[in-house]
Amino acid sequence: MILFNLILPALVAIMLAGGQLLFKQSGMAIAGKTPVQAASTLIGLPAFWFSLLLYGVATLLWIVVLSRASLARSYVWVVLPIVLVPLLAARIYHEVLPARFWLGLAVVLCGLVLTQWPSAR
Repeated sequence: MILFNLILPALVAIMLAGGQLLFKQSGMAIAGKTPVQAASTLIGLPAFWFSLLLYGVATLLWIVVLSRASLARSYVWVVLPIVLVPLLAARIYHEVLPARFWLGLAVVLCGLVLTQWPSAR
């Protein structure tokens, strides 16, 4: 059951985070362009297509997870991209993270750990 309660949900979360970073890259490529120019640029942009592919595969994996695991327990993994994306955006795109972010990060990660901690039966 570790596959459906831990490994696949974490993989889905990582894929969603990767998709967000690629969406950011796509957004940077179309910044300042007209809608027609932006659409034309996106059509030819590998990062855009790969982000859609990542989201599509992540969605299929998520359905597999939900076929075997509790939605209540699995859905908590959605917070992982909320943590990963800003950290990676700071590293890759040099975005600034305010001081309060770090406290929020700690709270979110504690919540993830607490909800996934095996219960004594």
